[in-house]
Amino acid sequence: MSPTSPPRDLERMLSAIRGRLAWAAFGRTLLWAVAAGCAAGALLVPLAWWRPDWLSTLILGAVPLAAVLALGLAIAFREKPTREDAANRADRFAGTKDLFLTATELGRDENAPAFAPLVYANAAANVPRVDPAAAVPFGLPGRRLVPAGVALAVLVGTLFLVPRVDPFGAVAAAEEAANEAEKSAQTAAEAKRRTEELKRSQPESDLSPQVTAAVDKLATDLKQTKRGEVQANRKKLAERRDQLNKLWRKISAEQARGLLSEEDDRRSLGMNPDADERKQWLRDLKEGNAESVREALNKMAAEAAEAANESDPTARAEKMAALREQARKLENFARNDAGDERLAEAMRQAGEQLRKAAEQAKAEANGEGSPEATRKAMQEASEAAKAVLEQAGLEAEKLAQAARDMAELEKAMQTAQQAGRLNEMGELDGQEATDAASMAEFLEVYEEMLAESGQQAVEATEGTVRGSGEGEGEGEGGEGEGEGDGDGEGDGDGEGDGVGESSGGTGRGEREEVDGRAMDETPDAKTGFRTEVSKSHLVAGKTLMSLKSKGESDRGERTTEYEDNLARVKEGVDEAIYAEDVPPGYRDGIQRYFDALEPPGGDE
Repeated sequence: MSPTSPPRDLERMLSAIRGRLAWAAFGRTLLWAVAAGCAAGALLVPLAWWRPDWLSTLILGAVPLAAVLALGLAIAFREKPTREDAANRADRFAGTKDLFLTATELGRDENAPAFAPLVYANAAANVPRVDPAAAVPFGLPGRRLVPAGVALAVLVGTLFLVPRVDPFGAVAAAEEAANEAEKSAQTAAEAKRRTEELKRSQPESDLSPQVTAAVDKLATDLKQTKRGEVQANRKKLAERRDQLNKLWRKISAEQARGLLSEEDDRRSLGMNPDADERKQWLRDLKEGNAESVREALNKMAAEAAEAANESDPTARAEKMAALREQARKLENFARNDAGDERLAEAMRQAGEQLRKAAEQAKAEANGEGSPEATRKAMQEASEAAKAVLEQAGLEAEKLAQAARDMAELEKAMQTAQQAGRLNEMGELDGQEATDAASMAEFLEVYEEMLAESGQQAVEATEGTVRGSGEGEGEGEGGEGEGEGDGDGEGDGDGEGDGVGESSGGTGRGEREEVDGRAMDETPDAKTGFRTEVSKSHLVAGKTLMSLKSKGESDRGERTTEYEDNLARVKEGVDEAIYAEDVPPGYRDGIQRYFDALEPPGGDE
């Protein structure tokens, strides 16, 4: 080392003090920077009151933002101590009266004076007296922590209070929009699940597998019938008719109950301004064709997608509201005309999603809540409406499928009826219809055979009448009560009997003529007769034709009451037929039976 330059020990000591001075200065600056950063973060978080969609971002980023800002400010505004600052601190600590400062200044002078080596030597001798850690201690900053602590507390309080204080209602609106978006997503998921279920259950052919199997079984049995084997043929036909009847009732009750009504019955479509369109939908569904309904649903889906992409939120709200009215119309049709709750519920959900989309678009137009939240909720509602409309289309297809099934079952029951008539004549033979491939072809063959035999083919498949009544004729003396249970089963040629039981009198009636033709009775013959009681009264709230008397009866009063009851029964037959879901093939026989009932003569 040159005698004119500061000694190394002095340089190391000054460097150590200078470094500690720099860290101490950085700490002081950092405290103020932390205070400034926390204050900035606390001021930024309330922006969520105006833009709720920023809430989560501001809350999650407030603390890191404050820390980064504080660190940046501390680095940018940190103090940079010099060697002279370090020498001054060493002189103050050692009490050397500017010895280290003088040595430092002489070391910077290229033309150092002759006494410089003496100064350096004296400074080097005093270096051991200076402890850098003691000269620049790192202790608690004391009062300098107060601003930073206060600012940090303000930031934490802001993070806690801002989500709970909603002075403008925007936060609540955004949360509601987010909840609605989640609900719409759940509705869409459920609609897609149901859609997949309907797709899997769709048969490949026009008829469902169970209907196809039942009809094929009837066709097989018809081809196996033999001329003259009346009893065996009758048993097979009875089994098939029972199976077809149960299947028809099952389908009508579970899937197509609303399709049983006539166009001019209780629904009064003509009173509705959309009657023509709704009549067309109902007529097509009854014919097993859902194309017109699906066309309306597809049109709605396309218009909903177009409305969702509308840039003007006001126009978007108007279009969604108009589509909701269309959904209401389809819902009313499904529930009140077609009578299908699945389809009606799908349209209700579609209307609900379109309502949500319209409301969110309106909120966006009015600047309510968060634009991003309302837009997302609107998009989710539109997607849910699209998914539900797709489901509704398949529900309509399922309803049309049920209509086709019932139509085929009705034709099968009609075919079985004509076959039964031929069988009772001893003319049913499977060889006559070996080439028949459908129920229509079987029916054509049997109607030709009936025409050749001089019989008139009728449309009624089978007539089953169920009635219960208590009646006493004209007993004199004692107590008489008659109870009659009539079950008439006809194969188109009028076959039936009525049996009555009585105590103290006689209550047996025999039906010897049906549709104008006398019937030969075979008491020992085995038939498919079953004693049944209707599950509902034809006249609500009272038992039909219930007459009880003790002692001598009054003929005039009883006859008048019987006539009144009979008139009410006839008036309620049509309503009861539809209320009980009687298959169409059964209705004519039942109606003819009640029409044939006449009040007793005055002298009898």
